[in-house]
Amino acid sequence: MNRCRTCRFYDVLAEEPGTGFCRRHPPVPALEPAPRASLDSGSIVTAWPLVDEEDWCGEQVNRAWPVEPEARR
Repeated sequence: MNRCRTCRFYDVLAEEPGTGFCRRHPPVPALEPAPRASLDSGSIVTAWPLVDEEDWCGEQVNRAWPVEPEARR
């Protein structure tokens, strides 16, 4: 089975081996929690999904596959 680590959309995090971002789609809105002592509910940020290199999905594209040329305008 193909895993994120072999996908061309997987972007490895240098500071956390075995973890990375899935860059298949644009970043998605997420709630960033406020510090525990704060009365604030947090803030909305955008981020790519954080995935494990052993995860998989139905849209995996192998890194070895050639890149399709961009459509001409």
